[in-house]
Amino acid sequence: MTELDQLKADNAQLLGKVAELESELTEQCRLNGIGSEREAALMGKVERLEKQRGELIRMCDMALAVLLSEPETQRALFKAENLLQEMLAAVKKRDK
Repeated sequence: MTELDQLKADNAQLLGKVAELESELTEQCRLNGIGSEREAALMGKVERLEKQRGELIRMCDMALAVLLSEPETQRALFKAENLLQEMLAAVKKRDK
């Protein structure tokens, strides 16, 4: 094999390797693009869910404020608190 033939063979081998690496690089870029799109979609979903959570918290706070302003609710809470105090006292007494 002449030196020219060897150079041609080496060149062909290198061109094959370049084509292989370009193909691999293209696939990695495609996968990174898919990952980025998925991440962006998930971040959007997180934002929407956080907004909904904030709205639900505000609605619950308003509902609680209405409930706590009712005299019947206040009496029920007072009774529940007294019952809880009695239960805690009984548990402490039993554990002594």
